[in-house]
Amino acid sequence: MGKTDPIQARILVVDDEPANVRLLERMLAEGGYRQVKSTTDSRQVLALAGAFEPDLILLDLMMPHLDGIAVIQQLRIPEDVFLPILVLTADATSEAKKRALEAGAKDFLTKPFDRLEVMLRIRNLLDTRSLYLDLERHNRSLEQVIAERTQRLIQSEKVATMGSLLAGVAHELNNPLAIVMGQAHLLRGSAREPALIQRAEKILAGADRCARIVRNFLALARQRSPERSDVWLNLIVQETVELLGYDLRTSNVDVVLDLADDVSSTWADGHQMQQVVVNLVANAIQAMRPIETPRRLVLTTRLEREPARISLEVADSGPGIPLEVQGRIFEPFFTTKPQGEGTGLGLSLCRRTLEEHDGTITVESEVGHGATFRLELPVVARPAPTAEAAAPASLPPV
Repeated sequence: MGKTDPIQARILVVDDEPANVRLLERMLAEGGYRQVKSTTDSRQVLALAGAFEPDLILLDLMMPHLDGIAVIQQLRIPEDVFLPILVLTADATSEAKKRALEAGAKDFLTKPFDRLEVMLRIRNLLDTRSLYLDLERHNRSLEQVIAERTQRLIQSEKVATMGSLLAGVAHELNNPLAIVMGQAHLLRGSAREPALIQRAEKILAGADRCARIVRNFLALARQRSPERSDVWLNLIVQETVELLGYDLRTSNVDVVLDLADDVSSTWADGHQMQQVVVNLVANAIQAMRPIETPRRLVLTTRLEREPARISLEVADSGPGIPLEVQGRIFEPFFTTKPQGEGTGLGLSLCRRTLEEHDGTITVESEVGHGATFRLELPVVARPAPTAEAAAPASLPPV
């Protein structure tokens, strides 16, 4: 760090005396510096510096047309940029040195040149610039880390705030949901017509789904162990399509179910898995609504045997997702929907749920050609009962 490679260093030499230019070029070549440009016309410095982007400028102080001070002023080097200028002058007076340093020069050399002094001054200034560039890169890296961690902190605060708000919302929602579910149970028990019984069951299923949505939002703010059981992915897909059947029909979406018969069950939280599928299908419906072309939704399940995994693909014929958005759609609170229409939590919750089940969720999309979300889950067998759970309880003392 801070040591300059002479081969990489770019040096611009400016002196109206060709002999001085040749002398400096020879010294620099002997010192291993290969990227050297020079001019005897001070009017060319601005253009040369812009094209060459030097790490160091060797600048004569007294020149026709534009003297060294005028050249420095013309360059307008920002205060936060360390581009060293080494002034070359035959005027060794304090006044000349003061003028050069006040204009922005970093050091000066008095003519005639001493080779050792020239090379030491050049090396010191280049090493200082290298340190400056290293520090600048380090600062940019720190700023990026700080920005990322600040964003994470903000998101954490949002999630914590959302959790406390949803705790109150859950209480307010659970009361009317309990009434709806209770009335639906009574309706199902007293109804005699099959159609009415079926409608009551749909009301129960919808109310139960609302309750699970509240629980799943709360799960985003507080970690909890999933309630696992044997889950059949094909059944979840079929139930989801039935639950969202009204939206699918009113949105004129043609649904294709390509469900493999050999898809096995896995040990998972069925409520969370259904919420994932509901989110993906609901997002697909919303994405396809603005388009006039035929709306098509294909849900495909497959079993992969090595390693044993089950997969679901949800493919829509919507407008697609831009590449720059694909990298962020699983972030909490990121949404492309209009303000008020989305919280940005749905896909984040999907990813968290899949990760809790050692699964993955990915997206493939091309603008104008729809989007395909793919989730994968490992096939996990029901865990064997522990020895403590399997052992009979000891009889109480008589």
